[in-house]
Amino acid sequence: MSDSNGTSAKAAKKPKNRISNYIPSIIFNIALLVVLNKIPDWNIVFITESYPDILRAVNTALIVHIAGNLILIFIHPLVIHHLANAFFSIFSLIAAWVILSVFPFDFSEIVGYWLNTLVRVCLIIGVVGSAISIVVHVVKAVFAVFKK
Repeated sequence: MSDSNGTSAKAAKKPKNRISNYIPSIIFNIALLVVLNKIPDWNIVFITESYPDILRAVNTALIVHIAGNLILIFIHPLVIHHLANAFFSIFSLIAAWVILSVFPFDFSEIVGYWLNTLVRVCLIIGVVGSAISIVVHVVKAVFAVFKK
């Protein structure tokens, strides 16, 4: 079945693995890397002195995302794309776990303890989401290999 442009419904639903998707990710991750490393200099009220303890894990995750997306610009078969995203999710999971373990925030002086709880819940959701993403991308990579 074709639409009015002559493309099939299956082709219209197929996700595109475009180079242009990687460039915004690289730019965003570089900006985030710069900002997150400047936070200790800004003396933000709700950032605790344990904040530097999370930077190694967060920086590593961001650098892996930047380097991986740079590689994907030049080598972007769908299998590699899914394996790279699984790899990115592993590092994101580690970073979220470290942030959750250290929890370098204290919102109690600003709005109360409820925001600390909410941020912790969001971090737990991030850890679970990253774990699910790892499985999904590995499965998609396997299907992409056998689909050829």
